Amino acid sequence: MEDTSSKPRNLGGSLPVPNVQDLAADEITPELLERYLRGADAPAAAVKASLVVVPVVDLGRLVDPAHAEEEAGRLRAACEEWGFFQVVNHGVPEKIIGEVKEDVEAFFRLPLAEKQAVAQGPGGIEGYVLTNGRYKSIEHRAVVSARHHRVSLAAFHSAKFDATYAPLLAGEPPRYRTIAAEDYVVSNPGTALNTDGE
Repeated sequence: MEDTSSKPRNLGGSLPVPNVQDLAADEITPELLERYLRGADAPAAAVKASLVVVPVVDLGRLVDPAHAEEEAGRLRAACEEWGFFQVVNHGVPEKIIGEVKEDVEAFFRLPLAEKQAVAQGPGGIEGYVLTNGRYKSIEHRAVVSARHHRVSLAAFHSAKFDATYAPLLAGEPPRYRTIAAEDYVVSNPGTALNTDGE
């Protein structure tokens, strides 16, 4: 029998989001379009965004005592100023990365019923984020293109549910109270999806 003592229980769940294939089969309303379409200025904004250099964190340097402090400073700055970064020298072979991309593309070619068999079930907790206000939290968003095929993968890492988390104390008042990860998720089950990045 599986030991479930360390697994979170009764954590509420993420807000359900309709499947795009289901949406396409139904009548498309203005309210629906508002959620999924961007204005005419979006392509220009996307072009401007592509000129920005994303912060890079070198894991090889981060674990090397000769460079760890400097690279930790880059990691801290990326977390504080951006909320995300690109990781290099992570040790994952390019072959594995390519296979993951192929598997993702194969998954999205499956019939809807097969994809729904592995969908997040009721009570799932994907999508929750806790921030100290110093390190930014970023939503994973992908901008679609009618001209180019695009694959976007996000890897979110969950907190340990049996751990307690507290604010960083660096001469600033705390922005949240000390709380167990499981209690945090239970207390925030219906947080609406915020598409404004705030």
